[in-house]
This record gives sequence, structure tokens and C-alpha cells, in this order.
Amino acid sequence: MKLRRWFIIVLLALSCTAPVLASPLEEGLDAMEREDFVKGVEILLPLAKQGDLMASFVMGMAYDDGMGVKKNPQEAAKWYGPPAREGHPKSQYLLGKLLFYTEGPLQDPKEALRLFRLAADQGEAEAQFMLGMEYLKGELLPADHPEGLRLVRLAAEQGEEKAQFIMGEVYIDGKYGEKADPAQGMNWYRQSAGQGMVLAQLALGKRYLKGENSPDDPAEAIRWMTLAAGQGDVEAKAILGGMLVGFDPPHREVQKGVETLKQAAQGGHVLAYFFLGKFYLDGIGVQADPVEAALWIRPAAEKGYAEAQFELAKMNHQGLGMPKNPKESSRWALRAAEQGHPSAQTVIGVNYLAGNGVEQDPIKAFQWLTLSQDKIPEESRRQTAPLLEKLSAALPPEVKEEAMQHIRAWKPRRELKD
Repeated sequence: MKLRRWFIIVLLALSCTAPVLASPLEEGLDAMEREDFVKGVEILLPLAKQGDLMASFVMGMAYDDGMGVKKNPQEAAKWYGPPAREGHPKSQYLLGKLLFYTEGPLQDPKEALRLFRLAADQGEAEAQFMLGMEYLKGELLPADHPEGLRLVRLAAEQGEEKAQFIMGEVYIDGKYGEKADPAQGMNWYRQSAGQGMVLAQLALGKRYLKGENSPDDPAEAIRWMTLAAGQGDVEAKAILGGMLVGFDPPHREVQKGVETLKQAAQGGHVLAYFFLGKFYLDGIGVQADPVEAALWIRPAAEKGYAEAQFELAKMNHQGLGMPKNPKESSRWALRAAEQGHPSAQTVIGVNYLAGNGVEQDPIKAFQWLTLSQDKIPEESRRQTAPLLEKLSAALPPEVKEEAMQHIRAWKPRRELKD
């Protein structure tokens, strides 16, 4: 929690304390606001021990965030307890949050949900959001989408940025029984993103980039991705770098884009590796260099990115940036094919038919070519259809039927999690 927001909460939201601040309490709060946490704790801890509810609440936050004391969830829960029992909603929420997330003896999800309910009923936005999400997920509470949406909406209308993002998701995708309403979804995204919610900034950037739920707008895409990247999000850095290199003028900033992609690659993002590799391979914004391209594409392929695996298969086949290597080409094509990459399925099918880099196997050739046939571009389909027809005619009926059973049961094996 940001300190300024924390201080405002202390001064204005603690309704269960006396309206006039005692001088020592005021001095302690002033010290905390100045970020002189050690001094603040020195003044407030004795007051909390004497039963001052505001001091107790602040000491809970001090132990919760490690301000002037060593972070200690058990001590934080101890000091949140008195104001929470007196009905203070922020204390109830923060105590519930500790009981919900802290692993070990302190964890008590049932009590946490009870506290969330008490705080939510008093209008505490973060508690409304937490409780609403549990109703939507239906894990710790019985699934109740109308109640979950009601609570999340209440939180969003109070400005809770996570709740605003979820409302954006609800209306963009039409979730939880609500009809899709892209305009309303984008509005919620903007409210959340405007408060600094990275996921909302990322979502807006992607939609302005692709023209989804809004006209494609390079300037807006760059603006929102820049904000998300500025908060350290590696996916935003990867997409932003790709845009800055790949966009046409006036939005192209090649040097900045390459630097941003390298930052994302240092963060381990496969898309950054792949973009850099493709730019060096195709000479987009940089001098074409197949060897440099291979150095960037290979890590993305090894991390499981199917598009990079297929690109590496083509480079091995053509000898771009590396010696020609049919076995390596087929190995990478097979990994991409097993993830459901249609063009890779076609290539490995043709390789099995010809025995190129793999042992010749007409049955596997038939299976891979059949799997890809309705997903590849029309031109590729025209080229492979005669091969598939010949294979189909040559296979004995019982062999063909067994192959078709494998095709019907086949599912992609994703190497990368979403």
C-alpha cells in the first residue's frame, strides 16, 4: 500500500476512534507519514498496548509491511485484532487478508471470508472484491455469479483497480452470464489502467495494437504498453519493443525498440527472443544477420515457443545462420507440430513421406498431413492435397482406419503455459 494512501486511511477511515487526536498519537502518525518509521513505532507501540485502537491499527500495518519493525504476519494479525473486533472495516479486511494468504498456523480461510463479509457489508472495496472473486470462482464459497458480480462491481465503482480490471474482462469476453459489451469493457479497462494496473494497461495496448474492440491505433498501443513496461512487465517490454521496431514511421524507434526487446529477453520472455531473431533474420530495422538471428531464436525455441521452433526448423533446412541439418530441421518441426503448429505439421508430414531427416514412415506422413490439411493456407493445401490423396489410396483400409483413430484422438501438447 502506498504510504500517502495508507496515511489518509489512518486519519480518515478509522471511525471507531475518538474524534480528537491525542498529542502523542498525532506525533506518531506524523513520524510515520514522514517515513520515520522507527520513531513512529517507538511512539505508537506503547499507545497500542494501552488499548488505543488507532495506534493498534497502525502497528498492524507496521508489522504487515515491515515499517520500523521486522515484518511479522503474526504480530500484524495481533494488532489488527482489536480494531477489527470493534467493527473497523479496514482492519477487518487486512486481518482477513493475512488469514487468507499467510501459510502456516495463521492461515484460516473460513475466518478470513467471515471478516471479508463484515468489511464488505460496511462498504470496504477491497473486501468486496475479495469476497466477490470467491463467489465467482466457486472454490471456498458456493459459486454464485450474480452475487460475485454485484460485489466486484461495487468495488469497481469505488475505484478498486483490480475490480475494474475484472469488470473489463467480464464485458470484453461476456463472462459469468453477462452479455459481451466491448465498449463497457474498454471503459473499465481504462479506469483500471489509469490507476496503474499493469494487466489493464497490457490489455489496452494489445487491443489497440490488434484493433480488437477498438480501431487499431499505434499511438495508443505504444502509450499503454510503455506504461506497463515502465512498471517492469516483461511481456509489455517484448510487445513494445516489437512495435517500436516493426511499426512504420512516425511510430518507429528502432534503437529504443531493440534495447527494450533485449531488456525483455534478459527477463526471459520468449517473445522478445523471437522478435529479435526475426528482425535480424529479415533485416527489419537492423542489418540482416542470420547468425545473430539464430542466437536469439534458439532460446525461444528451447523454451517451447512453437513459432520459434518452426523458424529454427526452416533455418536448419535452408542453412541460414548455420549449416544445413535435415535431422535438426525435422526435430524442431516435430516439436512445433506436436504443439499444433499447422505449417510444422505439414513439413514433418512431408519429411516422413520422403525420409528427410527422419526414418521414412507413410503412416506418420498421412497422420500429420491430415491433421494440418484444413488449417494451412489455400496455396499450401493445393500443393499437399495430391500427396495426401496418394497416401490415402496406398494405405490398406485397416491401417488407414487405425491412423484415423489416432488423428481423431490427437491433442496438441503445449510446451508453454498461457
